[in-house]
Amino acid sequence: MARLKRILKRWPGVLVLIGFFLVYSVAEVPMILLAFIKHPTVIVQVVITLVGILALAGAAWWMWRSYQKQPPIKRYFTAPTRSILFMVVMILIVAVGQAIPTPTSTNQAMVERLMRVAPVGMTIMTVIGAPICEELIFRGLFFRWLLPTISSWQTGAVGVIISALIFGCMHTSLLSIGAIPYLMMGVAFALTYVAFNDIRYNMALHMLNNLIATIMFFMMAY
Repeated sequence: MARLKRILKRWPGVLVLIGFFLVYSVAEVPMILLAFIKHPTVIVQVVITLVGILALAGAAWWMWRSYQKQPPIKRYFTAPTRSILFMVVMILIVAVGQAIPTPTSTNQAMVERLMRVAPVGMTIMTVIGAPICEELIFRGLFFRWLLPTISSWQTGAVGVIISALIFGCMHTSLLSIGAIPYLMMGVAFALTYVAFNDIRYNMALHMLNNLIATIMFFMMAY
């Protein structure tokens, strides 16, 4: 009964997380509009890009303030002593997921289309904005609100799996093979947060992944 009460107390956190995701989605709307404008002028591109960047920056700031107000998660273990080795393993997990040949998801197709329309703005949003917002939502706020105490490896594993599933679901259908890279990224990012209890490690790993993907896109496109 006591455990059930603790679970029910966390449900408001779920609603808040949904709210933050909706805010993040709305902040992306200006850039998405560019994909539907035929032959936008340079001025239109610049104005919409600036509005999109400012909107995303505002959303990120709000999430960061909310994240800082919550206490760090309590764990039954300390951070890895060999942090570099741990991060290398996480990078390899992400790399293996990216190397698996999968169909281009709708989300990825939209990103690539916008990269051609507004390369500078989309690069900023993809490499900096998206990693910050997504890590705060799917890892930082998720664990601090819904799983503030990790008392065993089983509890941690459940949190990592749920976080990865939500992350994958928000990017593509979990029933498609295209979900594999997102699920592997979700697992790596969640493990990183649980291990270090510091969202900055997640942001760095996510930014590195998106930077490499962006560089590869431009190399193939041009």
